[in-house]
This record gives sequence, structure tokens and C-alpha cells, in this order.
Amino acid sequence: MFPLFVCSIGVSPTEIDFKNLSNGEKQKSYLTVFNTLNEEASYSLNVKNNHEIFYFYPTEFSVPANQNKKIEVVVEIPYDMHEGYYSDIIYVNEVQKSNEKTSVSPSLAVKASFFVEVKESKESSFIESLKNNSEFNLNEIFIVSFVIIAGAILYVFEKEKSIFDIFN
Repeated sequence: MFPLFVCSIGVSPTEIDFKNLSNGEKQKSYLTVFNTLNEEASYSLNVKNNHEIFYFYPTEFSVPANQNKKIEVVVEIPYDMHEGYYSDIIYVNEVQKSNEKTSVSPSLAVKASFFVEVKESKESSFIESLKNNSEFNLNEIFIVSFVIIAGAILYVFEKEKSIFDIFN
């Protein structure tokens, strides 16, 4: 006969709603993992789908008997993520001890959700409006800007030259 080890775990809250986020925005929340055993237990966290968006601090940890540990959950929205509602599952897994023959390691799932609201920066929306306006040609604007800047540089250079002539 092989011994059977069963572990127990608790987590709070059971759902995290990060609300409305924008591209490039980062937000954090917290989970509390409870060890309801009479001995220390080790746990790990991972996410079902969006591995590049969710981060946990720490990812692997131990909790003393009948105690709990607060875990930071961070969601970071990529700049190229499309607008819409997203949800994923965060798994809290009890890590099996290497010396156990047979065990049942529980896992709990926590739903994490957020809405991505795409906001254009003022600069990019201004340039986009210039591109879409038939009265303006960006090449013409750049050429005129270059001529103005070159003229300003030549003017300053000529002023500097005349100032040096005074001292000679």
C-alpha cells in the first residue's frame, strides 16, 4: 500500500476585475493564498492564456501551516492590444513534495478580467488627421519646416560671424 497525501488550499478573492485599462497601462491587485493544512505547503501561480500580460510576485512560494500569504498580481496591457473585454484564469497550484508516492494536489482558479480601451495619443491623431486631409501634404510640410530651420541656422551663423568681426 502507498500512503495518500491530500492538501488543502484557499484563495481570496475568487475574481479580480481590473476594470478599464488603456494600451501600455499597468495595474496591480492582490490575492491571498491560505494554507489550511497543519504543515507548510508550497504553491505556484500561472495563467491559462495570457502569459505575456500577467505577472505574479512571487510566482512560487511557501505558506506556513494554517497561515496565508498575500501575492501581487500585475496586468500590463501591450500597446498593440485591441479594444475589447478580456478574461483569463489564474491558477493557484499546490506543489507536490518530491518524497511523496501518491498525492492529490489541489488547484484553485481565479477569474481575472479587464476591458481595454484604446486611446490615441494627441500627437499621433494630429499627424493622422494631416495625412487624411487632402489640403496638406506631409512632404511639403517637412520641406517647408526644413527651409525655415535652415534659414534660422544661417541667420544665427551670420550674426555670430559679425560679432566675431567686432573683436578682431
